[in-house]
Amino acid sequence: MTHNKKNWLTTTTGIITSVTAAIAAITALVATVANLPFWSAEDASTPTQEHIQASDITTGLWVSNNYYKESAADFHFDLLGKTLVGTYNNEKEDAKIINGAITHNLDKHTMIVNAFWVENKSNKECATLKDGSKYWGQLRLEFTSTSAFVGRWGYCDDAPDRSFTGAKSS
Repeated sequence: MTHNKKNWLTTTTGIITSVTAAIAAITALVATVANLPFWSAEDASTPTQEHIQASDITTGLWVSNNYYKESAADFHFDLLGKTLVGTYNNEKEDAKIINGAITHNLDKHTMIVNAFWVENKSNKECATLKDGSKYWGQLRLEFTSTSAFVGRWGYCDDAPDRSFTGAKSS
């Protein structure tokens, strides 16, 4: 075998070995990440309080006595895959909550849901449709325990700046 062919073979073998090792490392990393919970292992290793799970809020009725001005509203929540959805009933009508992205605040041990409210009619008409309606807005719910939440809502794409609270009724 000539000297050039031997160098080529040695270089090629080294490259193949490096690529194979890199693929094995990436495969191991992907398998590890796929099995991680929403929070990091470091955060989960020193809990001081149990984390709120979506299943904690999808059972029972939730009530807010100050949702819109001084009006009350009843809330029901459900999971659609990994998305929180729901309905609420206020003095005006039945309405719905859609596209609730669930996150956790590990420092506060709370569960946060960023979603949208959608109604058939409200005080402000939006320029665009959301779930077939021009009456919608952003909604943020922070579940501070398995029996209470703090909420904020706004019209259309406005930041949620109207506060309300809620508690589990049953």
